[in-house]
Amino acid sequence: MKTTSINSTGQAIVASLFIIFTFLLFACSKENDDPIDQTPPTLDIAYEKAFPRSCMELHKGEKYTFRALAEDNFALASYSVSIHHNFDQHTHDKDHGEHHEDHHDEHCTLGEKKTPINPFHYLKSFT
Repeated sequence: MKTTSINSTGQAIVASLFIIFTFLLFACSKENDDPIDQTPPTLDIAYEKAFPRSCMELHKGEKYTFRALAEDNFALASYSVSIHHNFDQHTHDKDHGEHHEDHHDEHCTLGEKKTPINPFHYLKSFT
């Protein structure tokens, strides 16, 4: 009858694996000390000092300073800025087509949709 024995190196490997798996089993827990922020940030492009205002027409080659009010309940980790054409006459206003007292601009009428040729699009992320 043939017997097999584990040498001291094999015992050390088995013991090491047992310790590693035991550590991993107890190191992982379902509880997290850092709560997950479930509230999304807001970006107000219609506040009093916002620029550009709804319905404004901006012209290529001129300099502008974008102003919006960003708020978050905890901390804003990152944000992106997208400056793009409006040839398809889309709007980012939540109340497009309605006039509200807190808006400084009158109701605007969007022009015809156009087919852009080499449209400008600037997209930059900040962290």
